Amino acid sequence: MSEAVLVDIDARSLAAAGGNWTYDNHAALIDRLAQVGASTVVYAVPLDPPATPTDAQALVSSIAQAQNVIWPAVFADKGPAASLPPAFYRSTLAALGGRGPAMVPVQMGPFAEAAAGVGHLQWRADSDGILRQVPLVLSHDNVGVPALALLAAQRVLHLSAEDISWRGGSSSPGLLLGSLAVGVDAGAVMRPVFGAALPRLAAADVVANKVPPAALRDKTVVVGMTAGPQAAVWTVPGGSSLHTSDVVAQTLVGLRVARSVTAPNWAHTLAWGAVVAMALVVVALPGLRTRAAWGVALGLATLLLAMQWWWLQRALHMVPLVAAAAVVLWGQLLCSIWAALPKRTPGEVPQGSADAERMMALALHGRGELLQAFERFKLLPTSDALKENLYHLGKDFERKKDFALAKKVFKHLVHRDAEYKDARARYRHAKTHLLAQAGISPGHGAGSSFGEGASSLPAAVQETLPRQKASGAFAHYELKHELGKGAMGVVYQGRDLRSGRMVAIKTLALHQEFEGAALVDARERFFKEAEAAGRLEHPNIVTIDGSGEAQGLAYIAMEFVAGTDLTAFTQTPHLLPVAQVLAIGARVASALDYAHAHHVVHRDVKPANIMWDPATDTVKVMDFGVARITDASKTRTGIVLGTPSFMSPEQLCGAKVDGRTDLYALGVTLFQLLTGALPLRAESMPELMHKIVHVPAPDVRTLRPDLPEAVAALVAKALNKRPEDRYQTGAQLAQALTHAMDNALQQSIGEVTAAVVYDPDRPPAEQNMLLTKTTVLEHPQQQSPASRPVAAPVG
Repeated sequence: MSEAVLVDIDARSLAAAGGNWTYDNHAALIDRLAQVGASTVVYAVPLDPPATPTDAQALVSSIAQAQNVIWPAVFADKGPAASLPPAFYRSTLAALGGRGPAMVPVQMGPFAEAAAGVGHLQWRADSDGILRQVPLVLSHDNVGVPALALLAAQRVLHLSAEDISWRGGSSSPGLLLGSLAVGVDAGAVMRPVFGAALPRLAAADVVANKVPPAALRDKTVVVGMTAGPQAAVWTVPGGSSLHTSDVVAQTLVGLRVARSVTAPNWAHTLAWGAVVAMALVVVALPGLRTRAAWGVALGLATLLLAMQWWWLQRALHMVPLVAAAAVVLWGQLLCSIWAALPKRTPGEVPQGSADAERMMALALHGRGELLQAFERFKLLPTSDALKENLYHLGKDFERKKDFALAKKVFKHLVHRDAEYKDARARYRHAKTHLLAQAGISPGHGAGSSFGEGASSLPAAVQETLPRQKASGAFAHYELKHELGKGAMGVVYQGRDLRSGRMVAIKTLALHQEFEGAALVDARERFFKEAEAAGRLEHPNIVTIDGSGEAQGLAYIAMEFVAGTDLTAFTQTPHLLPVAQVLAIGARVASALDYAHAHHVVHRDVKPANIMWDPATDTVKVMDFGVARITDASKTRTGIVLGTPSFMSPEQLCGAKVDGRTDLYALGVTLFQLLTGALPLRAESMPELMHKIVHVPAPDVRTLRPDLPEAVAALVAKALNKRPEDRYQTGAQLAQALTHAMDNALQQSIGEVTAAVVYDPDRPPAEQNMLLTKTTVLEHPQQQSPASRPVAAPVG
């Protein structure tokens, strides 16, 4: 068989011809190809018809004399048909009539009349711009018009028109070139396999006799434009760019060896089956964890694409499995998005009031009403805060050995987020305990349960577990007697055996609130915060003597303060004079300003944490860091810490707090000391929390009309809901209190001092911090005034 050679009218050839390849240049090229003995000349260059017959007389003569030139005809989808020369019908294939798309020849001209055959160059790229298909036949006048490549293959294989027929009645349609079967679709469209390496020559070199005749003798020469305005470029699979003559030559090579990409009938059945199968897989994926589901989806998609590639490369079968791969990937993506969306079940609380409802549930949790808290939590939309709340609620049920409810809580949490922390493991753990209680193969020993058995904990954690009850000698202190008890420990009066000073010692049983790695973290945070708060050295802040661990308990020791806390002066019969309240408030504000400037926030300012000695008029703020076992942006279990009536709205909502929260609490304290009542009261904890967040505090003069307007204004400003609307520093509030005390305020409180913007990094205004002091991180439960000692810093 003859081999194919590409002859390009390239940029160099155009330059040699003076910039334009004329009819005479085409004639010279055809003459030279005829002289060297080219077998067939496939002219893949549609030329415009000449203005007059004499303009192209030389080219027409050269085509006629060569007798082996196949010329392209121009077709269109519709329009008047051109006059068809006899050469047109000599090339048509009657057996393939009606097979290809119906098109109309619109340009023939004298060149086609002189040619040995006429074929078409009609094809289109797919919607993505890639050329994959070449119609081998067009339908016109009930006959099949062959493509240039098919017409060239007919000449190369020495076939007549009758030797080209259609193969039907089998699973795969095909085109028969004699006995050679070429795979095409039902419309006689071929998918060539592009990539054959073919020799290329420049037209200018051929005309100038620079190409050896042997390079062209007995060859099928495909002539094409590769430069200039007629040089069309096509992108083919693999990303390569081919010119029109390249497409013709590659198609010709495929026809000669019957090599093309086919789409068997079974391929479509398999593709639809794969789509259905992947849809079923998507339905099952939500039952897996997110990572596992994505692993399955990505694995299946990769397998499908690999199968499609293998069939294409090995068997030249086009099996479209991309749609099935897209179904499984898009399906998993939609499942993941759906799983991440907040779910709302019947009766669920709307998002707008979810925060208030969550606060109510947290209040129930904090009061130990765990089941009622769970019932409220279940109705809330999913959020990170809610998942944290549910997680710690389940842990509290574990601590109470109520594994039935622990199982329910963790099952509910896993339903919302299957990968949240170790919720799935804790669910299985609770389930195992229930089975063990029923005598059904528990599978776990008692020592393997969460939070049980010191032997299962790291050595660093075991060191924090209590080994004996604290009594008598404790570290380098002598314990005298118990002053009070808190949720996490006990406060004792004691004596420092080194200095002989009387101190108050607060012991903290961290192990009762934390376990595992959380216990190690709590110990680290406790001593870090104790060190930071203990460096505070201010005349109105209780001095911290030291901190450490003894007998398995963390402790802090502080100065033993004479006097009493201010709780006794919050009752109407025992209210202090207004000037005295303002004076105490100014000193507390000054102490808070000093602490805030050193990045220490109290978080539990209230009358019970303010000591006052009437004999010396000494004021001391104690229990800095009560809610500071964890960092500034989170609490120990997601339960808001502190005393609810004195907590700011942002603190109740679990938002990050700063020094302005303490100033709000001081505003509540002033309101209570001035009136004997709290600004916001309610019949239940949820109602109280709702009011603090949403209901403005009343004017203090509604309860005590005799108070000066300036006092009412400063209290109102301190109680603003928005932190930015309150006093921004303790110093600002202290100044306002001092002015009010001296009865020097003549205008509203907003005009007394210059505007201040809250700045947590401002330099301290008073004493520098010490380097060795520590402070209290948890406070005992509030005692009644009757049982409270006269001189002890107990909150």
